[in-house]
Amino acid sequence: MELFLGVALAVFLLYNILLTLWYISERKRLNTEINRLQDIISSLTQEIRQGNMAIGKIDGKISILDNVDKHVFTSTQMVSQISRSLEEVSPKITKLYESIIGNRGRSGEMILQFLLERILLPGEYESQVTMGPYRVDVLLKLDMGGAVMKIPVDSKFTYGDESDVKARIDEVAKYVPYSDTGFALMYVPSDTLFAEITQNVHLIDYAFSKGVYIVGPTSLYAFVRSAHMMKSLVDASQKHKETLKKVSSIKKDIDDILGESEKVLRHSRNMIARLESLNEKLRRIKEV
Repeated sequence: MELFLGVALAVFLLYNILLTLWYISERKRLNTEINRLQDIISSLTQEIRQGNMAIGKIDGKISILDNVDKHVFTSTQMVSQISRSLEEVSPKITKLYESIIGNRGRSGEMILQFLLERILLPGEYESQVTMGPYRVDVLLKLDMGGAVMKIPVDSKFTYGDESDVKARIDEVAKYVPYSDTGFALMYVPSDTLFAEITQNVHLIDYAFSKGVYIVGPTSLYAFVRSAHMMKSLVDASQKHKETLKKVSSIKKDIDDILGESEKVLRHSRNMIARLESLNEKLRRIKEV
């Protein structure tokens, strides 16, 4: 009986020892698992925080995108409104553009007339003159001192594009064969546009080859003033020639007078000599 109790006690003690060892082992494993779970939870918590921060940023961006969407929507409405307005105005602009294109020649001609009225006498130019089968805007009639120089002038309101300018030059060149000066003037009613055109050497050479000289308001005025000065010089030269002729005639008259005076003086000397001779003879007669 005592042996049985001893064995039972030993088995019980062994069981308790094994149970204790298992408990300790499980406790360590559980602690390890708990620590691992705590690490996982901590990591998840950090990730959740970062996710929340990212979500906050996304919310901010979404708010910005909402504002952008609102602005885009508003801008789209404005663009649509402007487009509708342009569609309404476009026919009017087209009509105005066509009107400007149609009247640009007439406008340039009016500007040319306005300028010539202030720098020329009425008889020094004529408007709408027929030259062959064509009609030129203005024909200048500049007196160069006995010879009248007739120069065709046509106004061209070009846009400065090279091809357009060449086309206008060709239009003016058709007057050259009917001009007694051998050239024609292409009047550009804007000094700014004239300066832009004349900067293109190719255009100037092309115009010269066609017998066309391009002028603006200032250069046309200078051309007319030069013609007036030339006439004044010719007139002054003519007057000088006439004065020389008169002086030459007066000199001839003076020479004739001097010649006659010399003859009279010789006759007077002869007469004095004869009178003195007669007086001497009378004196001798009285002495006898």
